[in-house]
Amino acid sequence: MSELNSSDTVKTAAKFIGIGMTKAYELFNTPGFPSFRVGKKLLVNHNDLIDWINKQIDLNRQENERIKH
Repeated sequence: MSELNSSDTVKTAAKFIGIGMTKAYELFNTPGFPSFRVGKKLLVNHNDLIDWINKQIDLNRQENERIKH
């Protein structure tokens, strides 16, 4: 399978991010998180997950800078 087309399940995404399953399911059901369903299975494109994580890092940095000033 091509890396560009790979998708992560809730379990593999949770392991990749370093969070538990309960928090992962909350995340997958959060508006704005790039998850999708195939039947009953929740998935996220791996590259979209990485992009989402990087966006969260940037947002947190901006918020921290705003609080400092």
